[in-house]
Amino acid sequence: MKTINISLPDKLKSQADNLIKSGYYASFSDLVRTAIREVIGKQTEEKNYTEIKFNTPPGNG
Repeated sequence: MKTINISLPDKLKSQADNLIKSGYYASFSDLVRTAIREVIGKQTEEKNYTEIKFNTPPGNG
């Protein structure tokens, strides 16, 4: 596993800390990993939708 450093605006860090304190995530790393997985999943879904939309013959989609 790699370790990285990021810079965040104070407000975004505070909002992230509030999610962790509220028990939504175990740690800041957990929140970031989850967010990245969700973005990748969304991009994959959009890509698949676009491929289906433009590769489906007329009248079949």
